Amino acid sequence: MKVTGGISTQNNIFAGGTVNSTGNMTVGHDLHLNTDSSELIFGADSDIKLVHTNDVGLTMTSGGATASPVLELKNT
Repeated sequence: MKVTGGISTQNNIFAGGTVNSTGNMTVGHDLHLNTDSSELIFGADSDIKLVHTNDVGLTMTSGGATASPVLELKNT
């Protein structure tokens, strides 16, 4: 399916493969990554990864120039 405008639904959308977006994506409720070893990858060069490790937690790694990735939590 190719969509040149937008898609809006109040129901579920299921995709059995990869979903690509060249723009922003907004999730209005929960986002579930329902597999062990799920990854959130950041940056144009995929240089920062946040990886789920089953029964352990989350690990942040850097494959870029930064030897030790930094996670900042700020009160704004």
